[in-house]
Amino acid sequence: MRSATAVRGAVLTALMVLLCVVAGFAGVARADTAKAEKVATDYAVGAATVDYRDTDSWMTRLKTNATPELAAKYDGTRAKLEQILVPLKWESTAVPVSAKTNSEKDDVYQVVVVLDVTTRNTQSPEWTHSMVTYYITVDGRRGYQVSDAGGDAGPLN
Repeated sequence: MRSATAVRGAVLTALMVLLCVVAGFAGVARADTAKAEKVATDYAVGAATVDYRDTDSWMTRLKTNATPELAAKYDGTRAKLEQILVPLKWESTAVPVSAKTNSEKDDVYQVVVVLDVTTRNTQSPEWTHSMVTYYITVDGRRGYQVSDAGGDAGPLN
């Protein structure tokens, strides 16, 4: 009887330890996912916030926390982007609505960020609201840098 109780106690203790270890790993995974979602959200808001009078600040935001490869792509397309934004007198601000990690593999996170973007330009001089979805890849192996970004609307298409 005592040995059965001791065995049950040992099994319960082992299960509790295992549960704590698993919960600890899950907590770390949740924290890593939350960090990736925060990085992606901040990046998307910066990308969607544009003032044609200050494209330098916008370009800085696009390259902040981006991998060198992604930053180089923006350097290569800057003139073309400005040829669109400046004549249109493009202005936009963004407020995050949601961010969700769709997948994670090998510490690379695919995050979908939804923003409420308010925009005006010469073609639409009244401020208009639209929901914009950005697809952001965050590479945890590279210090949670953004390695790819795209959206379903806005100046980055």
